[in-house]
Amino acid sequence: MVNWTEERSARSRIAERHLWKRQLANHLIPLLCVTVGIAFVASGSLKVIYWSQFSDALMSYGFLPPLIINSAGLALPWIEITLGLMMMVRWRVSVIAGALATLLLTFTGVTAIAVLQGRSVECGCFPGAMEPVGWGYFFRNGLLILSCFYILASARKQ
Repeated sequence: MVNWTEERSARSRIAERHLWKRQLANHLIPLLCVTVGIAFVASGSLKVIYWSQFSDALMSYGFLPPLIINSAGLALPWIEITLGLMMMVRWRVSVIAGALATLLLTFTGVTAIAVLQGRSVECGCFPGAMEPVGWGYFFRNGLLILSCFYILASARKQ
């Protein structure tokens, strides 16, 4: 025989857990959007200011032909700033989170390959405070990638 009180209580606990997850997501998603957006706006802005250092960093990776280094060095910061601002105002969040995750995965992959090839590369992420690539770079990018995936997954559920 089914105990209706116990079943209703179990359903209530499950509903409370789902409510808690939704409330967490409702607060976490805006925070992550702003955090990721600020990271990209700051990074892109510094690349505009320190364009020469950023172009040198791009050159050190050895992946882009010298003819397009300057074009990439000019375009990429503005793309980052635009996507970062769009993320901060939460405009088309799933598209922007996907685009930023793609950029981060590309940057991280290219950097990993350059490091594995024995190249001494500067991060290029925040020119002006150029840092050699280390574990901190991969940790930071990993957190940003996970944040973008979480935002993307949450946006698709809504």
